[in-house]
Amino acid sequence: MSIITTFPTALPELNDLLLGTKIQEAGNITRNFRVSEILALIENGNAIPASVNYGLFSQTADSAEVKNTTAVRSLVGTGVGSKTIPANTFEVGDSFSINTSGYINCLDAAVLTVTVATAGGYSLATCPSITMKAATNKTWSLNVDFTIRSIGGTGVAAIATGGTFTYNKNADNIPESVNFLTIDNEDFDTTISNDIGVIVQWNAASLSNNIYSNIYNFTKTY
Repeated sequence: MSIITTFPTALPELNDLLLGTKIQEAGNITRNFRVSEILALIENGNAIPASVNYGLFSQTADSAEVKNTTAVRSLVGTGVGSKTIPANTFEVGDSFSINTSGYINCLDAAVLTVTVATAGGYSLATCPSITMKAATNKTWSLNVDFTIRSIGGTGVAAIATGGTFTYNKNADNIPESVNFLTIDNEDFDTTISNDIGVIVQWNAASLSNNIYSNIYNFTKTY
């Protein structure tokens, strides 16, 4: 890559030289680049891509425990950034990932439902209800990807969401996982604000059934 370290006092011409650095495995080698060479790089598609990937939200504190309740509760703690996509912001092809993990305790045969949903109540996808094996202070993870297929109001906008929920059970500390995939072209709406998070629900209230997250990252991937 080239790093411009001097700036001309007038508009550069094609044969002007710009001092830069070429990064190589053996080290940094200083060399000169002509303006025409830099323009050629851009024309050949080696410039910064039009689609920029970046983090949107990063959790910095544990979420509240979802414990001894059958109520639907959030698995997202406080953090920096925002989980909200403003109205009319989505574009076709926009893609995002959610990566979250934490600790879980549960009784054998407890049933857990995990849903990727907006604060307004729209469900991007629901992981099939999981009949759990006994777990004591075990780790879990949820990895989700979703892509905007079309934009507009309900009946026009479309979204594809897929992911995997995994946790370790007590027996031999062996992981159990469930995959899910949902394509919705009926209820999704890009003309409204969408605050995207993860919610969970136990089938039975018990002090022995609890789950919370330590990490939650929301990233734009395309």
